[in-house]
Amino acid sequence: MRSVTRRNFCQAAAVGAAWAAACPTALAVGPMSGNPDDAGLPRPTAKQLAWQDMELGMFIHFGMATFSGNVWATPSPDTYAPVRLDTDQWMEAAQAFGAKYAVFTAKHCAGFMQWQTDLYPYGVKQSKWRGGKGDVLKEFVESCHKYGIKPGIYVSATATTTPSSSRPLRPDRRTSCT
Repeated sequence: MRSVTRRNFCQAAAVGAAWAAACPTALAVGPMSGNPDDAGLPRPTAKQLAWQDMELGMFIHFGMATFSGNVWATPSPDTYAPVRLDTDQWMEAAQAFGAKYAVFTAKHCAGFMQWQTDLYPYGVKQSKWRGGKGDVLKEFVESCHKYGIKPGIYVSATATTTPSSSRPLRPDRRTSCT
């Protein structure tokens, strides 16, 4: 198998673009193709089309690793100490480049939860930040609404360790960070 270089990738993309421009109906599906057999093919839902029309978005990966420097670390919740948290500034930046949505990492694989919850004993509620009353997720959503940007929330399904040790909660998930 030939390795892909930037040059042959660009050449292949140019050939594909030229072919698509020369034969627009070859890629058409449904009524545009003129083929009545295409009528039963899957179509995007209205929500999928709306998401696609948003085009630009941003992903904010802010959490315990911001302070510990290690995505796998599970330091004390008191390590979490934003000094000048300004979620409005995040949305101003998103708005400046034309983002229509923003996704916030509310909990990554180490398990630190950035909203007020009793689901897991490792998050802003257990930190000294804002007296344990801080809620980054709430501020993020409020800022999204203020700037007309659709909020999205990313929550990792895994929690790799207990907050008090490096002992894996589930050994089979130790290297999983999804």
